[in-house]
Amino acid sequence: MQTPYSIAVIIPTFNRKRLLQTLLDQLLQQQAGAFLLEIIVVVDGSTDGTTDLLQQQFPTVHTIQGSGNWWFTRCVNEGIRFAQARLKSSFVLILNDDSEIAPDYLLKLTQAHAQVAPDAIMGSLSVSLEQPHRITFSGTKKTVRWLMKTIPYTPPFEAYEAALFSGHYPTESLNGRGTLVPMSVFDRIGLLDERRFPQYGSDDDLALTATKAGIPVYISWDAVVFDPVSLTAAGTVYLKPSLSVFLNSFFSLYSVNSLRKTVYFYQKHGLPVVWPFGVLLSIVATWRAYLWKYRRLKMT
Repeated sequence: MQTPYSIAVIIPTFNRKRLLQTLLDQLLQQQAGAFLLEIIVVVDGSTDGTTDLLQQQFPTVHTIQGSGNWWFTRCVNEGIRFAQARLKSSFVLILNDDSEIAPDYLLKLTQAHAQVAPDAIMGSLSVSLEQPHRITFSGTKKTVRWLMKTIPYTPPFEAYEAALFSGHYPTESLNGRGTLVPMSVFDRIGLLDERRFPQYGSDDDLALTATKAGIPVYISWDAVVFDPVSLTAAGTVYLKPSLSVFLNSFFSLYSVNSLRKTVYFYQKHGLPVVWPFGVLLSIVATWRAYLWKYRRLKMT
């Protein structure tokens, strides 16, 4: 009989009480496996009664109070630090507070991990919660290093048909939604880079940093996380934001389009000398997507 191991589920949250409640209910209703769950919710300055909800309805959930200015990456790191010091967990699972999962999600994710190296990172297939369901992240099969351009396994927003998506595959990027990481990985490469990537980019940075250290990274197409596309960051191109919102998104460190974040990422992982050219092409590609690529996309 396999000895149970502990998974610390870390969920950063800010003013999404009802969505968080749905996810916590789903986590507590997961099918049994060789794992024990320790759920850590990092409440970063919420004012919607999230803390009261956790105290009254989820007393077994560990709660960490943030300053309101921790943002996603520090929230995850504080959760990891708590798990290392207090829980002695074998794994960390990072989830968004607006995610939804099926009752067999954790069983499928851990079964996928059992088939790879013990130190491997395992991501999850990301699918839109809105119907018809579409693939929002399926991993990347290749990265053109001089451009840092990723080649996905499936085109963005391809229709999701469960029967066509199965198995686990190497990936050179992650999206943070449903990422299972052995605690030993953080001992080797450190925590997420909260200085350079406080809100976006720390997931892809984790994947590339781990790969450089010889740690394999995979994505499971059997373990599916559903996320509401409509709640993605305001500047995201496929939400078709106004021109002013889109422009402003380049100048906020906490935006998905942050120029500072992009420069940091290319400096850290791009090839020497040519990385500024990659940054320029990335900006051009973002504008192209805004002006043309997603203009006719309908999520519902």
